Amino acid sequence: MKHLILWLLSAAVCFYACSSDSVLTQEEEAQALSELWAELQVIATSEACTGDDNVAFTAIGSKACGGPAGYLAYSLSINVEEFLARVEAYTNMERA
Repeated sequence: MKHLILWLLSAAVCFYACSSDSVLTQEEEAQALSELWAELQVIATSEACTGDDNVAFTAIGSKACGGPAGYLAYSLSINVEEFLARVEAYTNMERA
């Protein structure tokens, strides 16, 4: 029974993801990436880095040949968990 429920759930997710309504054009994808990038830059620079112990770096983006497209510095005074989740979303969007 558990396997049947998991299979049905997987099939429903696949069907929804493959529907034509959820497909973005290349321009829409580029616009969404651009907006998310701008948002990440605003968040990363919203708090001043007061010293080496208050700054961190994270890999961001995805190069076609593999690896990150770059690195982004951010203050540890921001909501780091939320910020890193958005960075991961950006990287996944760029990879796709």
